[in-house]
Formats: sequence, C-alpha cells, structure tokens
Amino acid sequence: MPDNHETIRLNLSNPPNSLHSPVPIIQVLSGSAAGLIRRIDKDLTLGRHEDCDVVLDDDGVSRHHASLSSHGREVLLADLHSTNGTLLHDAPIEEAVLAEGDIFMVGPILIKFGCMSAAEVDLAERMYKGVNRDITSGTLNRAGFLERLAQEIAISIRQKGTLSLVMTHIDNFQNVYDSGGLPTGQAVLRQLGQLLLSTCRLEDVIGRYDAENFGVILRGIDLQDACVMGERLRCIVEQRSFAVNEAIELQLTLSLGVAAWEPGQTCDELMSRALAAMQRAERARGNRAEIG
Repeated sequence: MPDNHETIRLNLSNPPNSLHSPVPIIQVLSGSAAGLIRRIDKDLTLGRHEDCDVVLDDDGVSRHHASLSSHGREVLLADLHSTNGTLLHDAPIEEAVLAEGDIFMVGPILIKFGCMSAAEVDLAERMYKGVNRDITSGTLNRAGFLERLAQEIAISIRQKGTLSLVMTHIDNFQNVYDSGGLPTGQAVLRQLGQLLLSTCRLEDVIGRYDAENFGVILRGIDLQDACVMGERLRCIVEQRSFAVNEAIELQLTLSLGVAAWEPGQTCDELMSRALAAMQRAERARGNRAEIG
C-alpha cells in the first residue's frame, strides 16, 4: 500500500535537555529492591524503615542507615551510625564523596552510583515498574504482590504489628467476556483496578492475583477492621456501573475472603486461608465476604 503521508520536518538544532543533561542516580543491585533506580534530586535517606526515601527491606540494614546529599556537582554519602556500617571500596566510611561508577554497601545491600540522562532515567524507571506491574489493571501483578506480602509480613514481625489480607473474586466474570470478548474484559479490569487503588489507603497494597482475583494487603489492620474494609469494597463495587462503551454499562459483585496474619504464619499459609474463605463466599452465590 503506498504511503502518501509527508514526513514531518523536525528542528533538532536544539535537542531537548533530557538527551544530554546528566542526572545523578543510584541503582540497587541486590536484595528485594534490586533494579530500583532513584534520582538524587534531593537529600535521600536509605534504610529499613518505611519513612525512608529508599526502603531496603533487609535485617542487616538499620532503620535509618545512610544518607545521600547533593552539593553542587558532588554527591555525599554518609553513614547514620548504622549497626553494620556503610562501606565504600570495601572500607567503612562515615562520609565520602562518590565518583561515577562507585559501588557502595548499605549493610549487605549493593548500590551503584552513577549518572544518566533524564530520558534514560525515565526509561529505566518505567522498565522497573513494568516488571511488577499488571498492565491491564494498573495494580501490582502476582509476582509483585506476593513479594510485597512477604515484605509486609517481615515488617509486622519486626514491629510486632498487625496485618490482614483481603482476596477478592469477580463473580460470574466469564459473563463479562461472553458479552463483549477480551476488550470488554480488559476495560472492566482496568476500571476495577483503578477503583481499588482510589478507594484503599495509600499504605495498602493492591495486586491482581490472577485473571479475576485481586488482593489487598492491609498493614496495621486487625481482622475486625479488615472485615469492615472488605465490606466497604464489596458495597462500592456493587453500586458502581462499569462503562464498557457509550452504549454498555455492566454491574459487578465481589466474593471476598478476609484473613488476619498470625505470628509464625508464612506468606503461603496466610494466602491459603484468604483464598479458601474467598472460595467459600463464591460457592455461596457470591456478593459476600467470608473469614479465613
């Protein structure tokens, strides 16, 4: 087929700054956050605590382990009186100016310092997010969700806190596909994912577990409050219309399984309890919650 479109002439005499302006960054090379890239566009705190700018979930990392600060063209790495120290060139440091390509250790975690163009950083950040992100729903995918569940259990163990898990199943989801095929199913999943993300708290973790099941990790929430949250989600979804196109709107209901983490329980055991409760709700004709 002939191409009758004219080529657009671009003015590249002044290319965007993103093509050549260096941006100082760190990249985590080991541990559960391996692959994470973070711009040093402000002072950063690295550590195990959730209020750190770069959270490194490892028992060998102190709660507030090290800091990075930018001073003109120099980036300063400082140890924050950590238990296991911050190492650069295999030697412990209190403060040191980093050179491009330096690899330092925050406890047992390897981190590399360097510079990229803004465009390269944008691409690397999108690729990192894409590894653990479900493209259709915008939530975490199964691998990312299970990884976060394990991390949240580890945090609950250290802080002696509470944690609950809500697993949800879209009732009669095959009917959605039958009504309009794959595009309809994807439109519904996208809207449901965004609804869950906007309804839950910022600290809650939402993921798509498989084709028609989503999970919500509730940090600091006991079983009673998790049941309240599950019922809230059920009601919101039941009352919401999901627009497939201008002519078609669908109604959905959820079957939910709610389980609270118990000390000594593994990630798999908690998930099994929540899934079993969800399946009981589904067998009871759905649009209800069961406790695992």
